[in-house]
Amino acid sequence: MARQKPDHNQDVLRNDTLRYAELFSKRDLDNLAELFCSDAVLSDPAEKTIAGKTAILAFMQRVFALENHFVCDVRNVWVDGATTILEFRLTIGSAALEGVDVIEWREGRIAAIRAYVNAN
Repeated sequence: MARQKPDHNQDVLRNDTLRYAELFSKRDLDNLAELFCSDAVLSDPAEKTIAGKTAILAFMQRVFALENHFVCDVRNVWVDGATTILEFRLTIGSAALEGVDVIEWREGRIAAIRAYVNAN
């Protein structure tokens, strides 16, 4: 049986998704800004739909300011075409959230994120 050749694009998207999670955990807005398309859309349970990179970064800044203790632990990443699914556990202060981000990529940048979370 022939061994299947790894898909380079899948590796790139997996690494880009891990980079997004790392920058989010570090609350690094400057480098996060580089990952988003200017017309990106974020669908978040707390805010519904946020349109545009500037509005998304403002929302993230508000989330980052909630508590000093802020950690995003990656559980898994799946890649399908230009879509990645990031399974995570987010700890903000003493609150823990588990969920997934469905991330749509366009030309190496985030075009859309649909966030789904469960509060523990």
